[in-house]
Amino acid sequence: MIQRVQSVYLLLAFVIVGTMFIFPLGAFLGGIEHFRLTLFGLSNGAGVVVEHTVFMAILATASALLPVVTIFLYKKRLLQIRLCRVGMILLAVLQLAVCFYLWRTARSMAGFTPNAFVLSVAAAAPAIAFILVWFAMRGVARDEAKVRSIDRIR
Repeated sequence: MIQRVQSVYLLLAFVIVGTMFIFPLGAFLGGIEHFRLTLFGLSNGAGVVVEHTVFMAILATASALLPVVTIFLYKKRLLQIRLCRVGMILLAVLQLAVCFYLWRTARSMAGFTPNAFVLSVAAAAPAIAFILVWFAMRGVARDEAKVRSIDRIR
């Protein structure tokens, strides 16, 4: 199961989405104050969460766990293809949610004028994982095509 290249792609997608739990998505830097946007909320410099983003945390958890579940269903290739499609949809929604929360946070800071906005690599993690899951889906489809062609010969 792990020797298949699509399993490696799915494992990499899990690791990349998992980095979103560790690193902040972006930071708004001001004179004295600064805010960080993570999967779990917008926090100020003291670490106090100003706004919760539970929706993103739930999406990221589902998007991280689905590739791991898909790896272990290696005998059910058609189900793997379906789960890859569902995973791609979840990753696309997660990327849109990240963009929405970054945009909304930037617009809602009324009394705070940020001098700089720092976007983290973790903000692009869903897009990178989307490509990896797409590669994995193509690999599973190729395996299924091989199996069907061999069954036709018998």
